[in-house]
Amino acid sequence: MRRLTSHTAEAREALRLAETAWQLRSTERGMFSRLLVVKQDVRPPRAVQAAEAEEVGYVEPKVSADQYLVINADHERGRVVVTFFRDGAPQGALAGRHALSVARAAVRRFGLDPEHAAYLGYELAKAEMSLKLGKTYVQDEPLLVVPWERNGNQGC
Repeated sequence: MRRLTSHTAEAREALRLAETAWQLRSTERGMFSRLLVVKQDVRPPRAVQAAEAEEVGYVEPKVSADQYLVINADHERGRVVVTFFRDGAPQGALAGRHALSVARAAVRRFGLDPEHAAYLGYELAKAEMSLKLGKTYVQDEPLLVVPWERNGNQGC
C-alpha cells in the first residue's frame, strides 16, 4: 500500500465533503472534517538560531492528583475558561477572550509551577483557536488533525 501525499489526502478529504454535501443536498458548513489547510504563496523565512538547538523528544508530564486545571471554550460568550481544582474542589475560575491574559492571571492567582503554567498556556491557546474557528475544543486532544494521520496524537 503506498503512502498518500498531503495533496492527495487533501483532495480525497475535500471530495468526501463534497459528496456528503451533495447527498444531503446542503452545503458542507458545519460538517465534521479533519481538513484544514493553511497555505501561503511564499515559503517562510528560515529560522535564525543563536546556538545549535538540542532536539527534544517526548517529555513525560508531571501529573498531580491534588492540583489540576479544567479548560473550556465558551462559544456562547466567546471566551476561554479555566477552573483550578485542589483536592478535588474548585478553588476559582477565570474567563476571558484572550488566552494569554487568562493564562497570566491564572499563574498569578493560583501560583502554578512552570510546567503547569506551560501546559495551561498551550491548552488555552488551543481553546482560543477553537473559538475563532468555530470548532469544538477538547482538553488534552489535538486541535488540528490532518487526514493522513491516523489519530493525530503523535505524543507531545
